[in-house]
Amino acid sequence: MLYQSVDGNGFFTTNSQFNKQIRLVRYINSQSYINHHNPDVILLCERLRKQFILTEILCGIVVLCLIASVF
Repeated sequence: MLYQSVDGNGFFTTNSQFNKQIRLVRYINSQSYINHHNPDVILLCERLRKQFILTEILCGIVVLCLIASVF
C-alpha cells in the first residue's frame, strides 16, 4: 500500500524520504494503480501521471531552448 505512505502535502519536500518518493514515481509511471480497488486512487494517480508527463515535456522544451540559444 504505497499510497498510504504518502504523508500529505509535504511528501515531495526535501524533508521527506527519498526512497519513498522514487517508489511512488515508479508506481505511477508503471501504471500499477490500474488494478486498485478504489476508483478515487486511480483517478488521483492518473492525474498525477499526466502532470509528470507535462513536466517532462516542459523540461525538454526548456533544455532545447537553452541549447538553441547557445548556437
